[in-house]
Amino acid sequence: MEPITITLDGSEVSGHPGMTILELAAEVGIEIPTLCYDSHLSPLGACRVCLVEDESTGRLLASCVTPITAGMVIHTRSQRVLENRRVVVELMLASHPDTCIVCDEGNRCKLRKIATDLGIGLSSLERIPTYHAVVDLNPFIRRDLSKCIRCGRCIRADREIAVVGAIDYTDRGFESRPATLLDVPLEQTECNFCGICVSVCPTGALSERSRVSTNTASQATRTVCPLCGMGCAIVLEHRDPLVLGSRPAEDRNSVNHVSLCVKGHYGLDFVNSDGRLSTPLIRREDELAPAGWEEALDFVARRLTELKKQGGGGTLGVVGASRATNEENYLLQKFARTALGSNHIDSGARLRGAALFAGIESVLGCGAMSHPISHIREAEEILVVGADPLAVSPIVGQMIKQAVKIEEARLTLVDPLPRSLNGGFADTWIRPAPGSQPIFLAGLIREMLTIEMPARLEEVLGREGLNRIQGEIETLTPERVEDLTGVPARLLKDTARRLSSGRRLAIIPGAGIAREQGAAQSGSLLAILLLLAGDPGKKGCGLFPVALSLNDQGALDMGACPDRLPGHHHVSDPEARAGFESAWSVSLPSEPGMDYISMIEAALTGTLKGLYIVGENPVRDCPSEQKVREALSGLELIVVQDLFLTDTASLAHVVLPSTSFAEKDGTFTNLERRVQRVRKAIEPRNESRPDVAIVTELMDRMGCEVSGSTPSEVLSEINEQVPDYKGITLRRLELERGGLFWPCVDEEDPGEPILHARKPPRAQEGLALTLPEGVGSAPPEEFPLWLMTTPTLFHSADGVRTLHSRLFSDAAPEMGVMMNPFDAGPLGIEDGDIAWVRSSQGSLRTHVAMSERTPRGIVVAQSPGEQSPEGLSSMDARDLGNGAPQTHRLAVRVEVDHGSQ
Repeated sequence: MEPITITLDGSEVSGHPGMTILELAAEVGIEIPTLCYDSHLSPLGACRVCLVEDESTGRLLASCVTPITAGMVIHTRSQRVLENRRVVVELMLASHPDTCIVCDEGNRCKLRKIATDLGIGLSSLERIPTYHAVVDLNPFIRRDLSKCIRCGRCIRADREIAVVGAIDYTDRGFESRPATLLDVPLEQTECNFCGICVSVCPTGALSERSRVSTNTASQATRTVCPLCGMGCAIVLEHRDPLVLGSRPAEDRNSVNHVSLCVKGHYGLDFVNSDGRLSTPLIRREDELAPAGWEEALDFVARRLTELKKQGGGGTLGVVGASRATNEENYLLQKFARTALGSNHIDSGARLRGAALFAGIESVLGCGAMSHPISHIREAEEILVVGADPLAVSPIVGQMIKQAVKIEEARLTLVDPLPRSLNGGFADTWIRPAPGSQPIFLAGLIREMLTIEMPARLEEVLGREGLNRIQGEIETLTPERVEDLTGVPARLLKDTARRLSSGRRLAIIPGAGIAREQGAAQSGSLLAILLLLAGDPGKKGCGLFPVALSLNDQGALDMGACPDRLPGHHHVSDPEARAGFESAWSVSLPSEPGMDYISMIEAALTGTLKGLYIVGENPVRDCPSEQKVREALSGLELIVVQDLFLTDTASLAHVVLPSTSFAEKDGTFTNLERRVQRVRKAIEPRNESRPDVAIVTELMDRMGCEVSGSTPSEVLSEINEQVPDYKGITLRRLELERGGLFWPCVDEEDPGEPILHARKPPRAQEGLALTLPEGVGSAPPEEFPLWLMTTPTLFHSADGVRTLHSRLFSDAAPEMGVMMNPFDAGPLGIEDGDIAWVRSSQGSLRTHVAMSERTPRGIVVAQSPGEQSPEGLSSMDARDLGNGAPQTHRLAVRVEVDHGSQ
C-alpha cells in the first residue's frame, strides 16, 4: 500500500492507510492531549480534547478517530485549537471537585496534567457540582463518580480487554455514569476484579479501595509479578520500606500489555507482612530461637560437611523454587553438584507440570510452551484440556476470550468439571469421565488419522514411531472410547473432523491433566494432536500449557532437576558434563539423582540425611502430609530458606530469612520462555538476605569455587554455560523492556518467540505410547466419590504469599467443598453443613456447599495451586518414569459431622 503524506504542524510526514491523525502525530513525536483515547482500546472520540484544525476545510477534527487523507494540512496547536481545548477542559473542571491535593490519583491524573499544560488553574465557568457518595464497589475498588468525566475507558476496557461486560452506561445526559446492570454489586456479576478499569481511568474516579499507606509513592520500579507463571510486567510503586501498590507496565510487547489480574494488582502487599521472617533461627532444645547470620551459616556449612563425610553426597538433597530467580536456581544446582557432590536437586515444578512437559518433549524434542500467549488470538480453534485459565493464569484467559469474542475463534473444553469459560465462550464442552482424558485424546488422534495423515507426522515421529503409536491406539474406535470415557462417539467424530480442517489450533492444557494419572502420556498425545492439526512452527498453532508456577520454567532451564544440567543437558551426556566440569573445576556425578518425592521417601526410610529447601513447602505441597512430616522429622538436618515460617520451616533445624522479589535483582523466565529483569525496589526487610548471597556464602564456607557473588555475575556465567541463554545478557535485558525469548544464541539474536520455527520438532528415539491401565475407572466402593480440585482466583501456588496479603486474607472466600444435591441428599448433608471428607490417607473436616453445576459423583474442592486438600492425598500414584505425583483426583467418601449439628 502506498504511504499517505500530509502536512502536520508545517512538516510533511507520511503514514500508512487507515492511520489516524493522532497515531501519526505520536509516531513523529508530536504530542496531542487525550482523555478518552487509549492505544489499547478502540477509539471513541468522546472527550474532544484531541481536537486539531484542518486548514483546507477550517474544521476542528477529533484526531483520535479521523483517518489521514492525502494532502491534509493539520495544525495541532493553532490559536483556535488551543482555545477550544481550554473550553472543553474548563467545562469538565466546572463539574469536577477541587480535591486534587488529597486525590489518590495525584500527579498521575491526566485531567490535571492537561489543565496545567493549557495554563488552567480553577475553572472560570460557573460551577456545576455533581454530588456522589464514594462507594466501595468490592474489597478492592473504590468509586467516586464526582470525578468521572464519562470518557468510557473503563467500559471499553471491560468489553475489549477483560471481555467481561460487567459495566455499561446507565441513565442519560448529565446523570449518565458507568455502572452494573441494575446497580448490583460487582461480586454478583462476572467481574473478576482484575482492576483493568482502575488502570485505564484517567482521573481518580476509580481507585484502590484500601491502600497500604496514606503516603503517596516516592518511586516506581519496573519489575515482574511473582504470583503466577505469566510473569506480568508491572510497575511497583513504593516508599521505603513499603510496597504501596502495583500497576501494569503498559508495554505492547510485554506479556500482559495493559492488563493485570486481581493477584498482580492487589496481592503484592505480602512483601510488607509483619509475618515475614526477621532473623535466622536455629533449633535449640526443640525450639527455634533467633541467631545471627554468621552463627547460622557456620552451623549449616559445618553440618552439611559432616553429613557428606559420613555418608557421601548421596545422603543430601536440595529443593529449589519457582519464586527463586534464574540466578538463584543456577547457584542452587551448582551448590548441590559441587559442594554436596549430589544430583539430588529438584524443584516444585516436579509437582506442577514436569510430567506433562516430559511427554511433550518426547514428541517435539523440547518440553516448553511453543508460542507467546498473544498468539492464542491468532488461533482459529482453541482446545482447553483440564485447565481453568481465568483462575490460574487470568491473562491467558483474557487472550482466549478475546480470540473467541473478537477474532471469532471456536473454543472446545475437554474437562469433567464446569469451568469459568463454559458460560458464553465455549462452543463445545466435552466431558470425559474423571481421569479418562488420555483415552479420549488417543481416540481423537486415531479418528483424525483416518481422515488425514500429514507428512510432517512421519517426519517428526519416524515411520517406526508412528507405527508403534498407531498400534497402541488402534482399538480405540469412537464407540470403544464412548464405553471408556462416556463421550458420545458422534461428538468425538465431529471434533476430529473440525480439528482436521487445517484451521490453526491452540492447545491449552492445565493441572487437570498435568496432575492426573498418565500425565506424561497425555503430554505426548497433545503434541501428536498438534502435529496432526497444523505446523507448530507457524503463528497461532501451538501448545500453551498453564500448569507451571512463576519461574518453574527457569528452574528447569537452570538445571534444578535430578537428571538435567543447565540448558536441559542430560547428566549422563559426557560431553555436556565435561563442559561443566571444566568450568566448575570439579568431577560431576553421571547418574540421575532423586526427584522431589523420591527425596521425601528416602528421608522416610533413612537413606537421605539432610535436605536444603529454598522457597518450597513440601508439608503443604506434597501428597501424604502425615508421611511428609514424619519424613522431615527424621532427618538429621533440615535447612529452610523462605520469607515466612511455613509448615515446613517450623520443622527445620535452621531457618534462613530470604528476600522477596521486590528486594532483589535477577531474572525470571515465564511460561512463554520469556526472560525478564527483576529489579530491586526496596531494601531487604529486617535481616533478610537475597538467596544468591546466602548460597554464595555457604559455597565459600564449604570450600567451593565461587565465580560470581552477584546476580549480574551469575547471569554472565549462565550466558557462557547455557547456549539458549547466550544472548540474554544484562545489557540487552535493560534495553528490551518486554524481555527476550530463548533460544537466543548470541547478542545479535533477537530471540525466537516461536520455538519450533528454529528448533524443528523431532521425537526422541524409541518413542512409544503406553496408555496407563485403569484410566477412567470408577472409584472403589468404600470411597464412592471422586474428589477433584479447582483453582481459586485469589491465591497462587500453596497460597503462602497471597495468604499474607492483607486484602486477600479478608476477601478470599472460605475454602470448602461443593457437591451436587443428588449426591448430598442421601447422605443427609445440606447446604452450609460441616462434613468429613475421608480418603484412604486421612480425613478433612470442612464446609459443604450445594451446586447443581457440580457433576454427580464428584466432590469439588477449591484449593490454592490446585493441590489436593491437606491430609487426603497419597504419594503412591506416581507418573511412570517421571516421578510426578497424581494429586488432581482422589477417591473419597463424605460423612455428615454429627458433632456440628
